[in-house]
Amino acid sequence: MSDKEAKKYIDDLIEFDFLKKIGVQEKSISLFLKGETVTFEFLSNTGGYVSGFLTKTPYEVQSYIFYINDKTGKALKSFLEYREKSSKIASLFKISTLELGGSSIINPDVLKMVTKMGFEKKIIDVPKSLGEKWKYLLKNLM
Repeated sequence: MSDKEAKKYIDDLIEFDFLKKIGVQEKSISLFLKGETVTFEFLSNTGGYVSGFLTKTPYEVQSYIFYINDKTGKALKSFLEYREKSSKIASLFKISTLELGGSSIINPDVLKMVTKMGFEKKIIDVPKSLGEKWKYLLKNLM
């Protein structure tokens, strides 16, 4: 998809508004539509920040958390909100495969939940388009 096609496409999409609501910068939405990795950050309903990155292919949405900064002790609820928002993105784009991931888990309740959900420990490279600061952050959190 060319830049011009991407711009035309996003002008009348509800997806555009939803991506903005979860903290994808407006200038990055056309990049996301073209399959590039973009960052997001939103304030969860519990008052904690959820930050990560998203990639969309024709067949899959990949959504990874860098961190959930929730000092209220409700990180589990923030994680579930992240999962719900990621599922909605896949649904809005009519993509049936969603891959969720994260950098590290400190909260034992969240660890139990994601283990029950079938998450497996896996190390991935952070996309180069996100720059060195994210690589550093991810390496230090693992």
